[in-house]
Amino acid sequence: MRGDFQPGKFSALSDEAMNFIKVFLAARGNLTEVERVLGISYPTIRNKLDEINNVLNRTDAAEDLRQKTQDKGPEIILGSAEETRKDILQQVSDGRLSPAEAVKKLQDIQR
Repeated sequence: MRGDFQPGKFSALSDEAMNFIKVFLAARGNLTEVERVLGISYPTIRNKLDEINNVLNRTDAAEDLRQKTQDKGPEIILGSAEETRKDILQQVSDGRLSPAEAVKKLQDIQR
């Protein structure tokens, strides 16, 4: 088989995140059941869901950027990194992301 294949967005998730998704789906989204199976609190579940959504949204944004920049110059890439940085800071401001998580994400976009 030949072709130009890209990894799926779920490949960007950690093993821990994938395990969480499996438990969440097996529990059919019942957070009490997820709490029981994983032994974690409701706020932790919420944070894990936010982290997973952030990774998946970042993957979507990266794919959009990849398509936009195929014929464009590097200025679009730089602008997108700045937008991502602002989005991360806004998530901290809104309380959707901890400062420690933000530092890690900011370091990731600098690489």
